[in-house]
Amino acid sequence: FKEDPEIRFFFDYFVRWAHDIWERTGASDDLSAPRIVNVSSTSSLDSDHFGTLIVVDASGGAITITLPPITADLAGSSLEIIVIDATNDVTISPYDSGTTVLGDTDVIMTANYQSIDFAVETATSWMGL
Repeated sequence: FKEDPEIRFFFDYFVRWAHDIWERTGASDDLSAPRIVNVSSTSSLDSDHFGTLIVVDASGGAITITLPPITADLAGSSLEIIVIDATNDVTISPYDSGTTVLGDTDVIMTANYQSIDFAVETATSWMGL
C-alpha cells in the first residue's frame, strides 16, 4: 500500500480525518460515551465541565447555573447548555461579578430545547458559539 500513491493518499487522508474527529469529540478513549451532565437544581460548574453537554430540566423550579471561573489562558474552552424542560426559568450566571455572559450580566433561558454553546472569549467574557 505504501508504494501506490493513490492508496497512500487515501490512507494519509483517512488517518488525518479520524484524528480530527477524535479531537472534536473530546479526544477521549471512549467515543461512544459523550460527557453529559444532567442538572435539575441550582448548580455551579467548574473547569471539569469544559467540553461537556449540560442537560437542564427546570420542571421542578427555577434554576441558576453558575459558569466556571475563567482566565485568559482558557480562551476557546467551551461547554454547551441545553434546557429540555423550561417550565421555569434557567439563569446562566458567571462565576465572577465582573464577567459578562453574551455581553450581559447573565442570560435567562426560557424555551424548551433552547441550547447555547458558551465559550471563553477573554478573562472576563463568555461568548456564544
